[in-house]
Amino acid sequence: MNNIFNSLKETSLRILLNLLINKQITLNRLILLDFVSLYGKDFDVSDYNLNGDGPYNLTEYSTKRTQIMDSIKYLVRNGLVDTEISNK
Repeated sequence: MNNIFNSLKETSLRILLNLLINKQITLNRLILLDFVSLYGKDFDVSDYNLNGDGPYNLTEYSTKRTQIMDSIKYLVRNGLVDTEISNK
């Protein structure tokens, strides 16, 4: 069954939108921004959670982190983003 929600392409699109705002962003900040954008109500920055309300929303962080890492790999493989490793 194909589901567009939480798919590789949906997550990749959110990452591209975040990168339009800030082209030089750390991986951890990118993951955090995406997570807060999905669960903005839980962080008091929005009236709604894009992925709905639930008692365990914040426990999804590690899953979302893995999805974002997979999406970044997808975007790099397809030449849509470049990455740079910094020792800072």
